[in-house]
Amino acid sequence: MLKKKKLCIIGGGHGLSNILVSLQQFDNLYIISDVTDSGGSTGTIRKAFDCPAMGDIRKILTTLSNIELRKIFEYRIPQYKDCIGNLIMSSLIKIYSFNEAIKICHGLLGLKETHKVMPVSLDNFNICAEYYDGTTKTKEDELTYNDRIKEIWLDPVGKPNPEVLEAIKDSDCVIIAPGSLYTSIIANLLIPKICNEINKKDIIWIANLMQQFGETIGMDLQDHYNKLREYIEIDYAIINRTKPKERCLIERYEASLMPLLHLKDDKIKIIEEDLIDYDVKNSIVHHSLKVFNIIKEILS
Repeated sequence: MLKKKKLCIIGGGHGLSNILVSLQQFDNLYIISDVTDSGGSTGTIRKAFDCPAMGDIRKILTTLSNIELRKIFEYRIPQYKDCIGNLIMSSLIKIYSFNEAIKICHGLLGLKETHKVMPVSLDNFNICAEYYDGTTKTKEDELTYNDRIKEIWLDPVGKPNPEVLEAIKDSDCVIIAPGSLYTSIIANLLIPKICNEINKKDIIWIANLMQQFGETIGMDLQDHYNKLREYIEIDYAIINRTKPKERCLIERYEASLMPLLHLKDDKIKIIEEDLIDYDVKNSIVHHSLKVFNIIKEILS
């Protein structure tokens, strides 16, 4: 019966896609992604088609698809410097709508009917930041500045995707996925109605393993938690308690590994485990199956 629970997962980027490898074992998923990416090929398409970013949405869809279809959608055409999936999605957005384009790709990739992927908003906006030294950045790909972020906002303020509000209302709990604190997580929470609905649910936060240059260098676990608490009321925190075992990886990631601190808040349930795993590029990621088992335990 646990796998029948309706989970709403919020995030974007590699962190979200990584944990979906195991979380897709749940029968009912609502997966909500940010749409502010302005860099690389996604940024080029946003300008050409005047549409929200679809790169993270594409990555989620292909993660949930079978490996052969994934290869097709992720194949990058050298002369266009973009992948087939982005070109298909952006074309469908212009013909139909963002929501409808995702549903068509959902069918093409053979995803489960009960695994629904949706953008947090259908509006085309950017995420902006002011740093403590007074510098202001107005696009996501510019948020790699070597200072702490003082304030973050959307320009213009977007409206929530109506389907997202309904998904949150229908879910049994909300999971805040690992990922870029500001551009993958808080980018979704800057829409007030989204926060209002999320805070009516039990919220499970999967804490990041790493700090991120340009966004969170110098921010420890407590800093991450405190920043999220400005928007949402967290009920459960899933936290890594170990460092990589290999000395070469400790040295490689020493400057950006999250300091191993105990979170201070008696009002929430904290689960601490060894959650480190490695992807095909030998980068540090969450152990997807361990996260899945922890969430099953929480839901029970």
